[in-house]
Amino acid sequence: MKLADDTINKGVGIVNDHKVLRDNAKEILKHMKKHHLEDAYEEIETAVSTEINAFSKSQGSTVFVPPTAETFKNILVFYSFQLFRTKGRITLVEQKISQLLLERGDEKFILTPVQKQSVLKCMLYIQAYEFCLQLEKAGCSMVISKNHTNLNYLTSDCPAMYFDETVNQPGLKAYGAMPLTPRLMVQISVPDISRKTGTIGLQDVYDIKIVQMTNKIIEKESHELLFAKTMKDFELSEIAVDTLKV
Repeated sequence: MKLADDTINKGVGIVNDHKVLRDNAKEILKHMKKHHLEDAYEEIETAVSTEINAFSKSQGSTVFVPPTAETFKNILVFYSFQLFRTKGRITLVEQKISQLLLERGDEKFILTPVQKQSVLKCMLYIQAYEFCLQLEKAGCSMVISKNHTNLNYLTSDCPAMYFDETVNQPGLKAYGAMPLTPRLMVQISVPDISRKTGTIGLQDVYDIKIVQMTNKIIEKESHELLFAKTMKDFELSEIAVDTLKV
């Protein structure tokens, strides 16, 4: 922010000044100062959580309430941004990108760890948006599992999961999943060949073994933290508390 302010507002380092471009940059910088990255995430979460909460409450009744196209859109956005904003994802990118350089003419400056992390967060934010558009364009299918067992779904500090190398199902090139609530789990399937529109549906889960298997995967994909509604959920999932990464 300081480097941008020095350049845009104070003219530091500018050789050929272009008034129109610089005025435009000033407006962008002013907007960035008012709306930080976490504010953008919060706006997305607020809009999406309203729809998801309404859908979750509707599934608490015995009356069948089908998910809508709006539910599909909101969950897709929520899943995409959750996938790219976790500590685990940021850590992975930091490990792959050892340094970030700022080049100005013949000069090169190595970004500090704090500056580097800020840039990476912005990169991941943009990538999350592009990833969401790719899923929508692919015409992915979404299934929301409604848990009727006495075992709740667990969640973690990396709730959104994505697999593109372990999918053995014909016609699919990738698969994603994320717990929405202790009773609802969303599964997203990406087809090999793009379809015109995506689909969304519901399925009822009565087999506790399916929930146990799902919770094992959630535990495996977690970064540091694993969460349960009750301690009994750890026990029924056959996850020993003393072995958890917490």
